[in-house]
Amino acid sequence: EEAYSLRVTPGGALITARDTKGFYYGLKTLEQLLLRRDGKTTIAACDIVDWPDFEVRGFMNDVGRNYMPLPLIAQELDSMGQLKLNVYHFHFTEHPGWRLESKIYPELNDPKNFTRMPGKFYTQKEFKQLVEYCRLRNILLIPEMDMPGHSQPFAKAMKTGMQTEKGVSILKEVLDEVVPLFPGRYFHMGSDEVHITMKDFIPRMAEYLRGKG
Repeated sequence: EEAYSLRVTPGGALITARDTKGFYYGLKTLEQLLLRRDGKTTIAACDIVDWPDFEVRGFMNDVGRNYMPLPLIAQELDSMGQLKLNVYHFHFTEHPGWRLESKIYPELNDPKNFTRMPGKFYTQKEFKQLVEYCRLRNILLIPEMDMPGHSQPFAKAMKTGMQTEKGVSILKEVLDEVVPLFPGRYFHMGSDEVHITMKDFIPRMAEYLRGKG
């Protein structure tokens, strides 16, 4: 679905594809071929048939550690589109802060629970705009809500660790809230660099996510 052909002749440029993704990438290639010089725009004659070798061509941004304003992220996504990258791994929770708005647990976004760039987070409305911005560039946004590791702001806000029955219950409620914001079928749990004390934590949370489709 990402394949396309591009033919440029003296009569014009023709892009052929089976899917809108292919047309999009064909257009990006055409833009790369534009030559503007002395007030004139030309395109070298060519005949290109192109498709990706890899289904996933991704980039990760750890905004949990370092918040980035949406206009700066937009520049990043524009560059990804030009390079035909199609997966944006959005890591929005980290020790320094919980960067996605929770309306049911607003204390997660309380500045006092941040250790870097306090109070800087994305509202759910802003996040929906980001998801749409990605979609228009044929980029799938994959969220990462790290659990049970890298979760200091959760513990400070909720007064409990993730690896407790109370913590698991809260996490399920937060997942119920945020999962509908993501259109894709992937959700990354993280789980790196952590000592597992609740032995069934990972399978329980994974099963819960699977149940949400």
